[in-house]
Amino acid sequence: DSLDDLSRAAALAARGQNMVMDGRNSAAETDFREAAKLNPARGDYLRRAALASADPVAGLEETIRRFPLDEQAYWDLADIYRKEGKFAKVISVMRRMARVIPIQPDIYKLLGDIQTAAGHSRDAAVNAQIYDALSRGV
Repeated sequence: DSLDDLSRAAALAARGQNMVMDGRNSAAETDFREAAKLNPARGDYLRRAALASADPVAGLEETIRRFPLDEQAYWDLADIYRKEGKFAKVISVMRRMARVIPIQPDIYKLLGDIQTAAGHSRDAAVNAQIYDALSRGV
């Protein structure tokens, strides 16, 4: 029964992905949410439902709340804010991610780039140093 649920969840997620590619986001969101119910350990199903929804920011915040180690949810949320030009929100998301996943160098690279664009050169320099150290494995 549990194995059937996992298989059904995977099938729903695959169908949801096909619907996203066809531009049928509402139907995709439904399939991803159902997949997440059948396999609640898969945060990516919830994240993909959020991205297909009419309010991806709220959905991604929920994904991060429920799955704080879902690195991709932070990246997706930061990307939405970046595209909207909301640099303070990008910085906030990246700082939250750095607290949870502190050894990911790309966090500090993006954080430094956004801080530079926002005119926070001192903070950007600090994050550039962290990025360099983590990239070298120091």
